[in-house]
Amino acid sequence: MTTNTISTLNYLLAPPDGSQPYNRVYTDDATGKPIRNWIEDPHDMQVEDVCEKEELCKLDNAGFQYGREAAKHTSFSNDDEIECECYPESIDLIRRVTGRV
Repeated sequence: MTTNTISTLNYLLAPPDGSQPYNRVYTDDATGKPIRNWIEDPHDMQVEDVCEKEELCKLDNAGFQYGREAAKHTSFSNDDEIECECYPESIDLIRRVTGRV
């Protein structure tokens, strides 16, 4: 049984002056709001549960794709190991899934 729900998805509207969007880590002391030059554009959208329909979700029609492949690299405590082992593994997977061999 699949279910759907309505959820608010927040989109970014580019700054009206055409400048590069930015978002500061800290908030404005006077307003308590985030410091940013873009506008939040909320939309209520239906979100579909795709359980048992994963094979229908492809990059070309959904913007994401399910896959089942165990990672060879499983330790994430050393940045150098991650860069040397995990990055190439991820790149290889993306190339195979997208056909960019």
